[in-house]
Amino acid sequence: MLFLNAIPETRTQQEDLDSSVSEMVQLTPYFPHTQHIFDPQQILNPDLFNILDARLMFWNFDGLWERFMNACQLREAAARSGLRMKSENSIVDMWPLRLKRNPTQEEVSRLHASPHTGGERYVELTRMA
Repeated sequence: MLFLNAIPETRTQQEDLDSSVSEMVQLTPYFPHTQHIFDPQQILNPDLFNILDARLMFWNFDGLWERFMNACQLREAAARSGLRMKSENSIVDMWPLRLKRNPTQEEVSRLHASPHTGGERYVELTRMA
């Protein structure tokens, strides 16, 4: 099963506000020409929208995924169907597009240029024994 939007839909507005400064610090090395983005004279600056969009790539996906699974009762829903979620995927990585620790400029640029966020999550199911 592929979950495309579970991560961005799970995060709250307050979490967005609380983490915005630390995320901007993480993004600065990858977007070095964005010092002017907070200029009040340029409120519709495309660079601002660009860096705000890139923030999602650095979110804590694991914590948000756990919250999503619990809220949607995914394990229980699978069990009612005679299935269980595998703890380790064997066909495709759970987070195939997620940035690894200390990503290179090329990795960040490639993901940011794609229509993906890194928060796409695959879940593999197996029959209950």
